[in-house]
Amino acid sequence: MKKLCLSAALAAIAVLLIGNLSTQANNNNDGNALRFSTRLSTFNEVPPKANGASGTFRARLSEDGTTLSWTFTWSGLSGPPLFAHIHFGLKGANYPVMTFFCGGPKGNPDIPQKPDCPQTTSGSITGTTTAADIIALNTAGATTDQALDQHDFAGFLRALGAGSAYANMHTTRFPGGEIRGQIAAHRGDEDDE
Repeated sequence: MKKLCLSAALAAIAVLLIGNLSTQANNNNDGNALRFSTRLSTFNEVPPKANGASGTFRARLSEDGTTLSWTFTWSGLSGPPLFAHIHFGLKGANYPVMTFFCGGPKGNPDIPQKPDCPQTTSGSITGTTTAADIIALNTAGATTDQALDQHDFAGFLRALGAGSAYANMHTTRFPGGEIRGQIAAHRGDEDDE
């Protein structure tokens, strides 16, 4: 009888400990953080390229939902990058830019300034994107009107979450884009690509 009571008590303690650890894991927002990622390839560009350059984009949304922290890597480009950014659009066609990682037009008050891209054919940059970085895509009646207001971070996140956004990088040889990847959303510690 004592062994049965002891076994039951140990089992109850084990259940409580496992439940407590599970609750702590669920409350750890980093372990369940909203993440975005893609692998960039020359074959995803429109039109595709056969030179074999590639890259990755990985990002994590902050706990308060106001900042996207990201890393963008590339290798084997035909030349140094001109600019890199995220477009609001689907596979198979080219669409307007929502935000820049690096490079981009200078002196336009409607487009937040970003540092120049590193002048290397292989490299990596890290940064953050907030509401202040989102470019308006809402000119009424224009073919590029996508109902995204300037600084609309929630709209930006909806586009990423729906798979309606892609990252790409442009070079002098390929000014329309050399590498591209459609962004996917997921939760957890791992970076799905």
